[in-house]
Amino acid sequence: LTVDIRLRGVVLAVLPVVLLPGQFTLTPRALRLVSHVSVSALALAVTLDWLIHPQQMDVVADMAQWAFACVIIVASSWVAQRVSELRLKLTSERESLSSVLDEVQVIAAHDSLTGLINRRRMQELLHNEWIRKDRLRQTTTLVMLDLDHFKRINDEYGHHAGDEVLRNFAELASQTLRQFDVLARWGGEEFLLMYPGTKPEQALIALERMYQRLRAASLLPTYPDVRITCSAGVSCALPGEPYEQAIERADQALYRAKTSGRDRIEVLVPTC
Repeated sequence: LTVDIRLRGVVLAVLPVVLLPGQFTLTPRALRLVSHVSVSALALAVTLDWLIHPQQMDVVADMAQWAFACVIIVASSWVAQRVSELRLKLTSERESLSSVLDEVQVIAAHDSLTGLINRRRMQELLHNEWIRKDRLRQTTTLVMLDLDHFKRINDEYGHHAGDEVLRNFAELASQTLRQFDVLARWGGEEFLLMYPGTKPEQALIALERMYQRLRAASLLPTYPDVRITCSAGVSCALPGEPYEQAIERADQALYRAKTSGRDRIEVLVPTC
């Protein structure tokens, strides 16, 4: 009888310790529920033992063991709740921080006015694209775009009108792009367009489609009679040639388009 009582006491004492590791994975609410159920289950087990083995009943010893087990359960549950609350708090803060960092990265990589990627992000994409195209031996075409007489828009209608023109142009141009084409605001009223895996003659078809939409649209709805045009310079790079040289040729082609009357596309490419 004495051995049985001692064994029961050892089991009651060890049981909360066995349950303790699993408690740290639960939420505070679940921990409270488990604690209440455990205490009630132990009380029920002791009561049933008294009913089944009345000759072994020792009320004082059994109640002392039950109370000891309850203290351990409640204490471990309290510790686990504090740990769980801290874990949930840290998880929430980590998720909030991750969300803020994502927003910061988006802001850092995009132009705040047009929503397009900015020059720095475009340079990163160009670097990656040049590695990819050289590995696959493909041609990538670059187009430098510039809105004609943009300074006059700012001077005559105000900078808010110029901002509206830039936003509307970015939206219109983006609607003509394929999923893997990239348009960036390069600076001021200049935009750089990248056609990955595309030869200049193929890019010209897409550009003509953009020009058709541009000529049919009004980039300044407040002044619908104001016609805004765009000049473009097209180029690509030889295998192993850095993208900066392709950009320089596209810029030269753009200058040629500007000096040849604007609202036109000029192509200046090596043998691609």
